Amino acid sequence: MKSFIYLILITAILTATLHSCYNDKEELLYPVQAACDTTNVTYSLKVAPIFTANCTNCHNATTAGGGIKLETVGNVQTNINRAYDAIINGRMPPDGGKLNACNISIIRVWKNEGAIAN
Repeated sequence: MKSFIYLILITAILTATLHSCYNDKEELLYPVQAACDTTNVTYSLKVAPIFTANCTNCHNATTAGGGIKLETVGNVQTNINRAYDAIINGRMPPDGGKLNACNISIIRVWKNEGAIAN
């Protein structure tokens, strides 16, 4: 009888302990992604910052990786098809630093709207 009471007590303690460890919060597990704003895409406000942050370290007047310069709007306009192809196929940026879906969408919209120097 004594061992039965100990068994029930241990089971109750373990159940309470294991149940109290489950403290997941939905907002931490599934953070809300900010919507990707692809309206009013201009080179200067939306596209240039993406290329500056991710491309111009290697694709500039000094290094011109692969012979492609991407530091000015003219350079980007000239090379947009090659650059976009490399981005969407995961070849650029190198070392697994693929652009996020929003940045790719912004570049695609700008390209499809004529890659205007605005």
